[in-house]
Amino acid sequence: MSEAHWTEFWRQGFITTFGASLQNNYTGNLKSFWEQKFSAVNQDEYILDLATGNGAIPCIAHETLKKLNRSANIFGIDSAKINPTLNSTQGIEKAREDVTFLSNTPCEELPFSENEFHLISSQYGIEYSNWEKSLPEVFRVLKTGSTAHFVCHSSNSSLIKSTKDEIDIYAIALQELNIFELAIHFIRTRSNAEKSNVTVAKSLNDAVNRLRKMFPGQQLCQLIVSDLSNTLKLLGSKTTQEVEDLLAQRKSVYLSAFKRQKDMLNASLDDNKTATILNLATEIGFTHSVATEFKHSGSTIGVYISLTK
Repeated sequence: MSEAHWTEFWRQGFITTFGASLQNNYTGNLKSFWEQKFSAVNQDEYILDLATGNGAIPCIAHETLKKLNRSANIFGIDSAKINPTLNSTQGIEKAREDVTFLSNTPCEELPFSENEFHLISSQYGIEYSNWEKSLPEVFRVLKTGSTAHFVCHSSNSSLIKSTKDEIDIYAIALQELNIFELAIHFIRTRSNAEKSNVTVAKSLNDAVNRLRKMFPGQQLCQLIVSDLSNTLKLLGSKTTQEVEDLLAQRKSVYLSAFKRQKDMLNASLDDNKTATILNLATEIGFTHSVATEFKHSGSTIGVYISLTK
């Protein structure tokens, strides 16, 4: 998995993988779950969050312990580059100041001593790693008698169903129909009154209409079409080159999102993958390992894996 498109995403200043829709961190069952786990951490103990992104879970840990008048040594690592500032609340920014973040640090190579952490967490993160390399590292740095808690993407979850739908839209729009290339070709021939420009305009219009018909009512489809249309409307106020550059930028943003969605799908766990992980955990030496569905409002949104050393 390439970290570039994840670094690009975190650079936008989001605290969670859900972007602007959860701008001030996780809520509901996910937040309550982590609050319960972190409430068991004692003063000055050590917490490690794997594949932390911009630190959503460490912030929940900090907030939970602060309410209990405790503090802990909280670390967050990610193979991508962690953004130094966020588009979030002052409380989250303050919490992040008390977290030690390590960018460009994969789960497979943890730069910590043996038996260092009292609790290891990961939400929608460790499943992107190579389990055969990352799980032994978790065992190595986790203190004996302590537990690792992972909430991972499940192939049965509503999130993955939405991801599959979005992957289909991206594939058609960006790879099959090539609507951004058609738009760029259109503005390059715009000043040309010859038949070629009319042909290109028709090709672009046909491609957009086909995309709409294939995915009626789909929010992502509507977003892409609206974005394309609004960018082309700038031809009245910007130069051809400026609009072409904007189209190229928008295409890059969608391609990056496309790659992240494919990463998510590939990382999601089905029953066979989950069973393999639990068997691996036992072989490594974990004394207790269990996996259960994680639900929110009655819908499965992940699989919870608990491992005790």
